[in-house]
Amino acid sequence: MRISELFYPLHIINLKKDLNVNGITSNSNKVKPGYVFVAIKGKRFDGHIFIKEAERKGAIGFITQHRIQTEKPYVIVENPREYMGYIAKKLYWPKIKDLKIIGITGTNGKTTTAFFTQKLLQGAGINTANFGTVVYDTIKYKYPATRTTPESTDIYDFLKESKENGAKAVVMEVSSAGLKEKRVDTIEFYAGVFTNFSREHLEYHKDMEDYFNAKKKLFTELTPKYGIFNADCMYSFKIISDYKGRTLTYGLKKGDIRGSILKNSISDMVIKVEGKMEGTYTLPFGLEFNAYNFLAALSCAYTMGISPDSIHTEHLMPPPGRMEPVKNTKGLSIFVDYAHTKEAIEKLLKEVKPYVKGRLIIVFGAGGDRDPEKRPLMGKAATKYADISIITSDNPRSEDPEKIISDILKGVENKNYLVEPDRRKAIEKGILLLKKDDVLIIAGKGHEPFQEINEKKYPFDDRKIAKEIVEGI
Repeated sequence: MRISELFYPLHIINLKKDLNVNGITSNSNKVKPGYVFVAIKGKRFDGHIFIKEAERKGAIGFITQHRIQTEKPYVIVENPREYMGYIAKKLYWPKIKDLKIIGITGTNGKTTTAFFTQKLLQGAGINTANFGTVVYDTIKYKYPATRTTPESTDIYDFLKESKENGAKAVVMEVSSAGLKEKRVDTIEFYAGVFTNFSREHLEYHKDMEDYFNAKKKLFTELTPKYGIFNADCMYSFKIISDYKGRTLTYGLKKGDIRGSILKNSISDMVIKVEGKMEGTYTLPFGLEFNAYNFLAALSCAYTMGISPDSIHTEHLMPPPGRMEPVKNTKGLSIFVDYAHTKEAIEKLLKEVKPYVKGRLIIVFGAGGDRDPEKRPLMGKAATKYADISIITSDNPRSEDPEKIISDILKGVENKNYLVEPDRRKAIEKGILLLKKDDVLIIAGKGHEPFQEINEKKYPFDDRKIAKEIVEGI
């Protein structure tokens, strides 16, 4: 597609050579010859300062918010990020329009539901890509994720690559920020999933209503063909009333796809499903919240025309960092989990506790530059359900770790806690406390291989650190 076609019907400044466009990006590091560079003014950086760099790398056109010094063609728009999605669709959609794209939103469970959905579809013979918090998986290649929902141009790049690699479907985590910043506005979703809703990201959203409305947008404005909702979450019905597509519900109490847990533990589960997708499923993981994630994935499979006898669960495992066991030669029960909200910590500890013969110990902190009001709530949840809580640093980012910890301490409910700001030392203390039949959960960072301090990321993987400490005892 030529520049004149891509930018039509806007007025194009400096259109001297009507060249073919090979791609679009707002990241100057990704500019290649034949690309259009989009200058976005963000919270930290103004993309306009990278225009000369993009030009040196071969950019043949620009999208800007104001006039710039260049001989290359460009257009001026009020919102480059929004317009970028529009022209990205124009350039890429003819090549990817046959993909069935499933978007998953909600406060908790997005990543696990996405992984389960991908595996169920692949097990039924449908090649499926997966983009989200942990990885951007385009079938043949896997890229470390930099954010849950990438910029629109990156999404289209991944969609195009996935289609070229044989994908028939794509599962995407859709964050509230991605929805609010219009990164997915031009994506035509086949299905949307709403997992649940609770307090989170109030450092970004002005209030809970703003946060909820961002999630709701996936269904009420982008209107996927199928809307899949957790029937046991009251917020689902606040969306369903305004949704115009085909509604499908799931849950453990009610729903079109209704599950009953026949057996449950930390490591396995048997669930009987009634209604649509009827059957009894044996799962190689446990805990009630994973039953919801599985039912959501089963609902996605239903919308794709997959029958119960084509559902294979034997290799269905949660993603990295979601109640991931730390394998060790000492026989200690240690798990790493991404739980970083009050609700996630509460659910995790409440569900694990009945299966712990000894003491339940948790190591956790709270992220810096994030909603400070959730910190005491996390402290309350952890100290209420764990026998011993070790409060430490998470990703302090630009904040003082001691200040974050003091915020957490405002909510503690008992005296069975320790404070150790150094995360490695905190993990070591948790491991040294372990006795036979005790369980240790290291919460908050999950799959993350780094710790972010003062805008720098330092290598730090809870799983590797824990294993090193155990084997060194």
